[in-house]
Amino acid sequence: MPRFRPMLVLTLATIASFALLIWLGFWQWDRYLGKRARQDAPPPPTASLESFERIDAPPSFVFGSWNGRPGWRVFLPVSTYGALVFVDAGFIPDAGAPDLDSVTVTLPDSPPLSGLLLSPSRVGRFAAPSAPDKRLFYAEDLAGMAASAGLKTPATYFIGMDYRTEDGGVAPYPFAPGADPTPPERHLGYAITWWGLAAGLIAVYLALHARLGRFSWR
Repeated sequence: MPRFRPMLVLTLATIASFALLIWLGFWQWDRYLGKRARQDAPPPPTASLESFERIDAPPSFVFGSWNGRPGWRVFLPVSTYGALVFVDAGFIPDAGAPDLDSVTVTLPDSPPLSGLLLSPSRVGRFAAPSAPDKRLFYAEDLAGMAASAGLKTPATYFIGMDYRTEDGGVAPYPFAPGADPTPPERHLGYAITWWGLAAGLIAVYLALHARLGRFSWR
């Protein structure tokens, strides 16, 4: 029969570390599945709004990363033929909460407004909770964005415009499906690495107890 006398402090530290490593593994696994789903999806169609009006409402922000810099995607609401549609119109490279006074992202002065016709992506199980009262979101929650701005029910899609770069140029919309430069297989490798470290941690924990005579099968 096994004989086991665990060391209290080491055991507690091991449990906490093991739980963290398992969580990190599932986080990367979740990203792997999300990227695989987006990669397998057909290319999104393009849309051109021949008539639209900018709605007098504050923008909403969705967290993202562009060119290796964390920041906020700026979603602006427009009205087109009576429908409320959000437009992902630009990016603010700032990991903190965005300052409304510093938002310089704008829409075209006149039609057409062109971009990719996109559906909200799947919300990851480990996505941070959004803050609708501050209009800060960690997923493309179109209904939540509209509610936080006091607007009516929006369309179930949004339009992703090409972004303006800091030097005044134009960059293709960077959050289209398949636009992420990190392949999904890399996230699978990360997940396996984290889970492997968790298994190794348990092996070291048991080996240490065995060496100290606190774990045996006698």
